[in-house]
Amino acid sequence: MVTSAASKARKPSPTKRKKVNGRSTADILKTRAASVKVIKSSMEIPIDCITPFKFNPRSHFDQDAIEKLAQSLNEHGQLQEAIVRPRKPRSKTPLQRANANGSGKQKYELIGGERRWRAAQKSKLNTLRARVVECDDATAVELAGIENYEREQLNAVEEARWFRNMIDEAGYTQTELATRLELSQPTVAQRLALLDVPKDWQDWIIAGVIPASYMRDAMPYFKLPGVMEATGKTVDKEHADGEPFRSVNEFMNVIRFEIGELAHDLDRQRGQYVGNKWVQVKARPTKDELAELDIHEAPDPNDKKTTLRLAFNRKLYEQILDRTLKEAAAGRRNGSSSKAKSNGQAANKPSKADVARKKREQAKQYQARLYRWVTSWRQARMVERIADISDGDVLRFVLFYAHQATGPRTHDALSKATTTLGGKAASREKRGFGYGVDEWAALVSIDVDDVRALAVDLLKQWFAVEPGFTFSCHHTAAQIEDMAAFLDIDIVRDWQLERSFLELHTKDQLQALADEWKHCVTGSKSKMVQQLLMERKGATCPKCIKQLKRPEGV
Repeated sequence: MVTSAASKARKPSPTKRKKVNGRSTADILKTRAASVKVIKSSMEIPIDCITPFKFNPRSHFDQDAIEKLAQSLNEHGQLQEAIVRPRKPRSKTPLQRANANGSGKQKYELIGGERRWRAAQKSKLNTLRARVVECDDATAVELAGIENYEREQLNAVEEARWFRNMIDEAGYTQTELATRLELSQPTVAQRLALLDVPKDWQDWIIAGVIPASYMRDAMPYFKLPGVMEATGKTVDKEHADGEPFRSVNEFMNVIRFEIGELAHDLDRQRGQYVGNKWVQVKARPTKDELAELDIHEAPDPNDKKTTLRLAFNRKLYEQILDRTLKEAAAGRRNGSSSKAKSNGQAANKPSKADVARKKREQAKQYQARLYRWVTSWRQARMVERIADISDGDVLRFVLFYAHQATGPRTHDALSKATTTLGGKAASREKRGFGYGVDEWAALVSIDVDDVRALAVDLLKQWFAVEPGFTFSCHHTAAQIEDMAAFLDIDIVRDWQLERSFLELHTKDQLQALADEWKHCVTGSKSKMVQQLLMERKGATCPKCIKQLKRPEGV
């Protein structure tokens, strides 16, 4: 549940609406409001003789705003009348009921202006100026919501309460109410559905942590056992400070994860290696097992057109899947053996040693890909950091590169740096059988005050060169790792998820990353990458990077 501090920090978001066909909601409802009988247009009523209307849809009042209104009442007085009606009248005529107030016996029910009444209680006022009207409960319910609804002062849950009161007390149907307010019937139904969710969820909607529009996508999952309870705990833990969800996808990903933790998709294919073949199967339960799997249907969070069959008896499902995989593996092995036998040949099945060797080679290649990516990441951070280091360290790096192999790339970098500072390009000239570069002429063409800027520009270009062992290369990957450490560049500490990192991985490796980050991803590799990028918040530095070691020979 949202804490009180969080509630104060973030004000509830009122429902926004526009005038329809040029008419406001107040205009639309004037017909019924005009039928209200005014007993007295303005009179002073003791504050303790007024009680709130039990069907007032507003439940949240900003205390800071109430304090400011109380201060305004003390300084400027009351500018607008509240609306009340006599409560449990003891006399026969409206005039007698109005005059009975002087005796202190008459009580009034507050229909409109509860903020003013609450502020008056905090101010120095003893009475509240109000318009006294005569109306039935149905009209009072409608009047109680008109002003706030038209001023957009109701949040989504309060609006839903008013809609419910209009149906239960004023006698509207959903269709009639939608027509009255010039809304669609599904809009009214979606608002009313907010009253069916637990109070904690209503509090998050009121506080703005979860926009009401997100609940339309979430409603089907409240019927799944334990899913929304677990989702609520995650929301309570990760958004206790009142920080709102940034997108509906971020919100739905929490639900996706909890579904994955509590249930298995009965129609999803699972796989394992059989020899050097990857076998994928669906769990095949018997009729009796189907009844015990506790299966519930719900829309796929990634594709609303697809319906998932979710098995909440995870233990039984895993037993069935294990059995199905073994059956498929046995069938694949038997099929391969029979085919080889029919051809008069031995089955071409790799040995365990071959499978292990292949896995080691794949792991080695994966480590090499990761190390190349980390090296590139370090180079990018070095380019960003070089401008902030001391003159001595700049000289240190320049001396290092001065003793490395040279080539056309070195001369091009110098030429680019000098022209950037307004000097001459390092021009090429004929020298014997080849060409040389007049570096000195380029260097003396710039001001001495620009020498540091020149050195920094050169280092940025040299840092960005891909490491290797060619004649034009300036450094190796191992040297980049050491230089990055010298500049206090730490990928674990400074980790941020990037698309280029995810694209290094296969689908199975992406699934492993998603499991580590407690994210639920499905679909093709590109879709999985996109889903993980949208949930950067929980993507901390993965184990594969933390445990990465420098490959041999680097």
